[in-house]
Amino acid sequence: MTPNQKKRRFFIFLIISLFLAIIINTHTLKADAGPKPYIEINLKNMKSNEYYVTLLSERKNYGPHHYHEEGEEKYYNDYDKYPEIWEKFYNYVDNNGFYFWNKFEKFTGDGSYRWGYYPPQTFKLLLYFPQTDSFVVSEIYERYAFSSKFTFDLNRVKSFSGNIALITEPVKLDKQSVFFSEIFKFLFRVSITVGIEMFIAFLFFFRINAKEFSIIVLVNVCTQVLLNIALSIWTFHLGFGWIEIPFLIAIEFIIFIIEGFAYIKLLKEELFERNAPKWKAFSYSFVANLVSFVLGYLLVMLTTYYF
Repeated sequence: MTPNQKKRRFFIFLIISLFLAIIINTHTLKADAGPKPYIEINLKNMKSNEYYVTLLSERKNYGPHHYHEEGEEKYYNDYDKYPEIWEKFYNYVDNNGFYFWNKFEKFTGDGSYRWGYYPPQTFKLLLYFPQTDSFVVSEIYERYAFSSKFTFDLNRVKSFSGNIALITEPVKLDKQSVFFSEIFKFLFRVSITVGIEMFIAFLFFFRINAKEFSIIVLVNVCTQVLLNIALSIWTFHLGFGWIEIPFLIAIEFIIFIIEGFAYIKLLKEELFERNAPKWKAFSYSFVANLVSFVLGYLLVMLTTYYF
């Protein structure tokens, strides 16, 4: 083994170790680490009004959230900060029997309200305006994806003419399209993972001719597109966390086998000219996919929650 080969192998080992250390440390703190489903409501044209926001649920309890029963101790954080507002929400009588889960947030003007931990599946938006002692409630909506985003625009409420108290009918929310954001996340993950696999290819083979470069790019683009289509569909509906690692490992293993055979078939002459055994194509595919697995996992976690 030449000194250059030793350096390349050590560098590859260092990269893999670093990525594995990152992914392990990411999930040793608690069992439910990782992105969570959430509801986000963009509040527009709210003027300079001070108001409070919550979501009502058709269920009495879900996860750590529940409806406050008579006689139960009022220990909630929001009750401690704004007991009079908590009482207003608690005493609100919904026409469809939806429940208040003791969780709300204060706003002044426009803002974005996010319920990011065990949000209700079927819900209503409820706003309370202390200046007029009045409520604005929405129609019934459901989460439609892992990241369910809506917009409430006060100016689009027909009965609103500058006086919040005149709004008596349930208001509508606009469901935000996630098509372009999903396309962006998809292209972002593909470009990064293909780039890292090309980097590993240069470490493995040191010098790559035009044909080898084009074939490695083509094979990686094809397999990464298939992988990321599967990931995009999965994360749109279910999100992604540490518990989905077996799913990703299974896909990466299939891709590793496909790429290995593709390189042996398409780079047959090049491997012979380099006097390289066929297993080297599989070893490259294994290392490249291992690194892209760890990086891809982190990218999925990142793009699922933060984009």
